[in-house]
Amino acid sequence: MTDMIRFAYASHIGKKRINNEDNLWCDGFCLPAENTGTGGVRSGDIALSDFPVFAVMDGMGGESCGEQASYLSASEFGRFFREEEALKKEYPQALSELCRRMNQQVVHYAVENHVRTMGSTTVFLVFAGNRAYAGNLGDSRLYHLSEDDFRQISTDHVYSREIGGKGPLLQYLGMMEPDEELDPSLVTLTPRSLDTFLLCSDGVTDMVSDEELLDILLSCPEPEEAVEKILDSALTAGGRDNITAIVCRYPQKSLFSRLRFWR
Repeated sequence: MTDMIRFAYASHIGKKRINNEDNLWCDGFCLPAENTGTGGVRSGDIALSDFPVFAVMDGMGGESCGEQASYLSASEFGRFFREEEALKKEYPQALSELCRRMNQQVVHYAVENHVRTMGSTTVFLVFAGNRAYAGNLGDSRLYHLSEDDFRQISTDHVYSREIGGKGPLLQYLGMMEPDEELDPSLVTLTPRSLDTFLLCSDGVTDMVSDEELLDILLSCPEPEEAVEKILDSALTAGGRDNITAIVCRYPQKSLFSRLRFWR
């Protein structure tokens, strides 16, 4: 029996924005640079043996630069894992290279188009064998629910909270090295049966508290239901920003898989 990861995702423009600067990578899918979201919740299954990878990007910049930054980041993320060599690399070290490549794409576009302010956050999750590798730059987040233990895995790269808003990002894609040093937060995890992961942009976490997110993940057994509820909650709370979320659930390991691992 093949172990499958069940996943669902959605991206929404929100209630206040006229464009969607968020993007994502999920089972080979990313949004075009100019988009208004996914048009609803999408879902699917992917075999654990097929090296599942997931990512959320949140673009920053005037005019269309935020959309371009998140699109370039998502496209490069997918390109990295479409390369056969990516599957042979050592993790988590390879993810530092991945972040460098994504950063180069955004920087190159900014230089070529004379854009002074442009960037994107990223948070990603990679399943390889019986391990999961996570990383982020910026304030898009990854949460991990294992039984009733719920915690944020990602690091918020934010200088300080300002009155009435948020401080500047310390890390993001689009940093001009060597003047600014790219330093992603990377984590190695050992998932257990039925563990749940949530990747999301700050359009979710600025609107929905951690306590509410935990309640949603506990009360919604299927990823599709969880993503729909997260989206509804963020919109009900005001939807001030673009909203993007991916929920994926680690499989309940089959007896064959457990015996193979035991041997």
